[in-house]
Amino acid sequence: GTVSKKHDACEAGNFVTKGEKLLEIDAEEYKLEIRKLEAEVVQSEKRIEENKQQIEGEKQSIELAKRDLELQENEVRRNQRLSGVLSQTEIDQSQRSLNSARTQLSNRESNLKTLAAGTARLEAALQLSSRQLDKAKLDLRRTTITAPENGVIVREMVQRGDYVAKGTQI
Repeated sequence: GTVSKKHDACEAGNFVTKGEKLLEIDAEEYKLEIRKLEAEVVQSEKRIEENKQQIEGEKQSIELAKRDLELQENEVRRNQRLSGVLSQTEIDQSQRSLNSARTQLSNRESNLKTLAAGTARLEAALQLSSRQLDKAKLDLRRTTITAPENGVIVREMVQRGDYVAKGTQI
């Protein structure tokens, strides 16, 4: 980034103590990155919560679908016992209803598996955002350059307004 401040101690010939501030890099972009990543973390947390709610709703739907399947199975058995009294159309209709109930249950169970798999993906995204946030905070802390040891500034290699890249000797 751009050197936004050069402290008085950072001049050739000055004695500095370990940890003394020498330079500051413009931190605005780093602060913006932190705010962006904090928002991503919150968004990931909300997605996980929504996913958990969908899973609970799907579990309730599965229970209802199981009850419906049981009712349809009972109706088919009743209709088979009454096959002499009922028309073939009524028996076929009850069989179709049973097939539909089985399909509904199968779809709900499949949806639940998909949501459960999505949970792992969402949690991985949250972890990634959290790690990126940690890195951004570390980068922000590194915008303040301090003396690594007690010593004398031998040479000034950068001035206020200069752009420095990661790894540049300053």
